[in-house]
Amino acid sequence: MREGRGRRSVIGRFLLFPYSLRCTEAADVDLTFMTDQGQVPGPRQSLAPGERHSFNIADTVESYNVSTIVTSSKPVVVSRSQYFGPPV
Repeated sequence: MREGRGRRSVIGRFLLFPYSLRCTEAADVDLTFMTDQGQVPGPRQSLAPGERHSFNIADTVESYNVSTIVTSSKPVVVSRSQYFGPPV
C-alpha cells in the first residue's frame, strides 16, 4: 500500500482484521515499511479470530516517503486512513 506520510503532522494508520468472520485461527501479521532509506521492519501482531488492530505508522517511521507491505499467515483486510493533525 502506498502511503505518503509526514512526520507527526500527517498521521497514517492501518486497521487490520481477519477476512472472514468465520475465521477460527489467529492470523500472524507483519508490517514492513519501504522508505527512501530502505526497508524498515514494522510491528508484528497476532490477530485472534474476530479481533482487529490499528497500527500508527509514526510510531515506527519518520519519513514523508513510505509505503507499506503487509504479510499475513491468513487472509486479512487492510484499511488505511490518513489524518492531517491529531486524530479526532
